[in-house]
Amino acid sequence: MRRKCIHNKRGFTLIELLVVISIISLLSSVVLSSLNSARAKARDAKRAEDVHQLKLALEYYYDANGVYPSVGTDNVGYSMSSLSAPLAPYIKTVPDDPGSNAWQYVRAPVNDASGYTYGLYVYREKTNAYCGTGGVFNPGWWSIGSNMC
Repeated sequence: MRRKCIHNKRGFTLIELLVVISIISLLSSVVLSSLNSARAKARDAKRAEDVHQLKLALEYYYDANGVYPSVGTDNVGYSMSSLSAPLAPYIKTVPDDPGSNAWQYVRAPVNDASGYTYGLYVYREKTNAYCGTGGVFNPGWWSIGSNMC
């Protein structure tokens, strides 16, 4: 009777398996970090489009009413959700920030005959800072430096 030799079995050693697992882990961490960067860029692109839509809605409101919407005390920042009712005829829904940061809207009087103007302040993940757009842009008051959207 012939015995089978145990040494002829083929397979992977524990060391080989650990090396393969570590290489796969390293590659997956590189891919995931690249995806996080791409996701942040996508959220910033969404913010830029949303700000553009909000600016258009605010201009339509101004064209119809002769003044920008007031949602409270002038020169105080309010969340974008406070614009839902005034802008309802001009924009389907006031967009929320795609991340976890709150956008702010302010209406402020200006020192000339034009009456009021507005400012929108949003967070950009690419620069890791807030930026502003609109007629009211007081970088010192908002502590955002000279970051224009």
